[in-house]
Amino acid sequence: NDVIAQMYGRASTTGWAAQNIIGPSSRTASGQGELYATAGNVALTSKREEAGKVVMVFSGAAATASEPWRQAVKIAARRSLPIIFVVENNPWAGAHAKNGTGSLTLKAQTDGLTTITVDGNDVVAVYRVAYESLERVRRGGGAVLIEAKPYRQHGQVLLNGARDPLTHMERYLTAKKLYTARWRNGIAQEFSRDLAAVVKGLAS
Repeated sequence: NDVIAQMYGRASTTGWAAQNIIGPSSRTASGQGELYATAGNVALTSKREEAGKVVMVFSGAAATASEPWRQAVKIAARRSLPIIFVVENNPWAGAHAKNGTGSLTLKAQTDGLTTITVDGNDVVAVYRVAYESLERVRRGGGAVLIEAKPYRQHGQVLLNGARDPLTHMERYLTAKKLYTARWRNGIAQEFSRDLAAVVKGLAS
């Protein structure tokens, strides 16, 4: 509830603090720099205290061309911080290619960072990569970069429903004989009720 409340911009919520999430305060270069610096400091504190906590930093591909992001990656790799950088690198977003981001994994490898590329629309693959990365970082394996390559579901005419994450998941569960239409409808209705209740609470 707290996370959804924060997503909808409820000023009074304490969702970020309650969920150990550092919310971005600005989209400017200086604002991003402060965000990455904060994430690095939290990771460094966790390492010193051996708290076993892992910091997750989410960004788009365009952000990787910025100096604050590059510095954050270098520091995390050099100090072997418990931090995971998750970058959404949409192959269909031509603007990103023009920003000179190039191969994120190749650049990160040159900085000494463990890197993994995953299909961002494959729920199972993303879960496995995230789980294994978390275990690696918690064992002291150092920082990790996950480059997720999703495909937008709207605004890209070459795309079809086959790339939809929900379609991927339904096919996977069907193949494992773990899926029925009745079960799906029940889950969807339950989620819709929960979401409606939270949104209604924000309006009150």
